[in-house]
Amino acid sequence: EAGSAPAPDDGSVGGDSVDASERSGSAGDPDNVATIPERFHGEWNGDLAACGTGSSETRLRIGADEIRFYESVGVVRNVEVESDPVVVVDAEYTGEGETWSDRRRLMLAGDGESLTVGGTDLVRHRCP
Repeated sequence: EAGSAPAPDDGSVGGDSVDASERSGSAGDPDNVATIPERFHGEWNGDLAACGTGSSETRLRIGADEIRFYESVGVVRNVEVESDPVVVVDAEYTGEGETWSDRRRLMLAGDGESLTVGGTDLVRHRCP
């Protein structure tokens, strides 16, 4: 479709924009925070051998206020903590000359060493 945003890298929860007033949690709401919890931070990759190379299309870097995929970067606008190992991140993405809003569910495995994004089968491993 002409003029539409590029397809998300993976794990999109939904492509609909959410009004900022609907996204921002109140200061007293423990389920909504402004940043991604530290347990999710770091470099993640589908292939541990590719860690640190920047050459893998499965590379994902997560910081407190940014999600960086291979060809797109998302600036975090809101984080909903569903449970200790699961958060839903609202972000404004840019990549390949386009900008779009998206929600992505990040799910840590029990040991915290692997991560899936959305409903994808791709498992990314925490890089050393």
